[in-house]
Amino acid sequence: MQRTVALLVLGSAVAQAQPARVPPAYAYKPQLTDDDRDVLARGEITNDQQIGGGVVALMFGFGTGQAVEGRWRDTGWMFTLGDTVAGAALMAGIISTIGGGPGCHTCARDTPPVLIAGAVSLTLLRIWETTDALVAPVIHNRRLRALRSANVAPYVSLPQNAGVAGLGWTF
Repeated sequence: MQRTVALLVLGSAVAQAQPARVPPAYAYKPQLTDDDRDVLARGEITNDQQIGGGVVALMFGFGTGQAVEGRWRDTGWMFTLGDTVAGAALMAGIISTIGGGPGCHTCARDTPPVLIAGAVSLTLLRIWETTDALVAPVIHNRRLRALRSANVAPYVSLPQNAGVAGLGWTF
């Protein structure tokens, strides 16, 4: 028994640690921006929200479609402001046109430019608002899915003489 222990002690050497074969942390962890964090925190916009937002935007305007989708702070406020200004211009033009009363002969013949500008602006804003309510959720959901799938990425690590490849998950 003593011979065996002596042979083991004499025949052994100090063990050395092998280099780690794990990928460096920066190889597969994506760097998220504040916008990316907001998209992830908001989550997916459902089909019901998208369709409801499109219908409400078309029917009522004033950013209500974006509010239904939970995106009023992104673009809905612009439509609220724009529809208010365009509607006020349209009403000012209408009042200017009919405000002269029955004795005014020039009022009915001349359409004030503010009436035309208000009507055209209101129409264009409604088209833009409805399109935004229907298209922006699709873009948002695509971006959300891309951010979620970015948490799984391939990596290759080449420490000294050996290499390691695989998939890295972050969660």
